[in-house]
Amino acid sequence: MPEVGLEERLQRFFGKFKNTRSYKLGILQSPMITCRILGINPYTYLVDVLQPEGIQPAKDVLNLVPRVWKTKLADNPLKSDLSIPTLR
Repeated sequence: MPEVGLEERLQRFFGKFKNTRSYKLGILQSPMITCRILGINPYTYLVDVLQPEGIQPAKDVLNLVPRVWKTKLADNPLKSDLSIPTLR
């Protein structure tokens, strides 16, 4: 049996892991957890980032990272049509 290199072993492991539900869930949870750590409402962040498709030029995609978004764009986020009014 031929010896398998480290790169091939890693590709075998991560190739199997890449299409699992836990991998996809991790991709979805990562920005939400980052928002919570930074004190950002995840719902507000996701609405503001996902809604303006085509408005944000590709060169400004780094502005959509939660840390940068908080400093530059969080003052005036977009609202969803489905937003629940807050009770006071």
